[in-house]
Amino acid sequence: MPTALRSACCSLLMAVLLLAVLTACGGPRVRINATLPATKIDLAKSGVTRIAIPDLQATINADPVGVIALGEDLRSALVSVGRFEVLDRSAVQALLEEHQFNASGLVDASTAAADGKFTGATALIVGTVTTYDYREELHRSQFTGADGRPVAGFQLRGNGSIQVAFKLVDIASGRLIAATSCLANQALQSPGRDEYTIGEHPTPINGDALMATLRAAAVQEFTRQIAPTPIHDEVTLETDDKIPAIAAGNQSAVLGDWAEARTHYQQATQTVPTSASAYFNLGIACRAVGDFPAAHAAFKEAFKASNSQKYLNEIEKTKQFAAGAAQQ
Repeated sequence: MPTALRSACCSLLMAVLLLAVLTACGGPRVRINATLPATKIDLAKSGVTRIAIPDLQATINADPVGVIALGEDLRSALVSVGRFEVLDRSAVQALLEEHQFNASGLVDASTAAADGKFTGATALIVGTVTTYDYREELHRSQFTGADGRPVAGFQLRGNGSIQVAFKLVDIASGRLIAATSCLANQALQSPGRDEYTIGEHPTPINGDALMATLRAAAVQEFTRQIAPTPIHDEVTLETDDKIPAIAAGNQSAVLGDWAEARTHYQQATQTVPTSASAYFNLGIACRAVGDFPAAHAAFKEAFKASNSQKYLNEIEKTKQFAAGAAQQ
């Protein structure tokens, strides 16, 4: 195939693919970086720059091995947040034993401050794992086989649960900064024919993988409570065949050029001031570039035009993202 013809074909193919993206499901689906605010307390904003996490305490209902893994996952997650210096576990344990800090979170503020080894605004995170449990149950059901005889079917069900209570203590003063808890649970069933495995033992469940998933969920819940969380906000843009500027804006949005997309959407609102779709897309573009007041105003106009709950939801989401951005 000649080079010129090949180039033309490639261009046509790209145009077709882009058109397919823009028209699928009513409009293109885009992903925008955003930040959710801390749901409990923003530790960094409150002055905490360092975190000390002693070994989590396990109650009688918590598997000790799993509790150790949960503590390691928590330390790694808080390092990944990038807002704190997380003190080395072995050093924290040694210092806590030296100063006779106990697991309840009651600290001797005078020795901590006088010693100086916990310098900097340091928070002690004390965790008590009240539940760390995984159990499997074998369920039996009766079926009628092809020959008319009863056949036993079996299904293995795995249930995992993690619950942990946290206390955040200011080491310098002994003041309780916050108290919170996290809960994660999930159930899985073994795969089988028509849910049940007939005539044989059901496929085993990977309980370790299930509990690792729950640990990640519990840790994520805790980190969201004490620090802003970056997310990817996925939004489906709206279309209107009668307003070419919306299609042009959508094309720019798919390519990631939100400044240009915003310009097109503004033109669309000027062309058709009653278009809820134009204002909705404008709100998304403004939010993408971090102009939250303009996004809020655009979504309000979209709601005025259509009275749809969808646009009220976007107003609330914009408030959240603005709060999250302010915490960064």
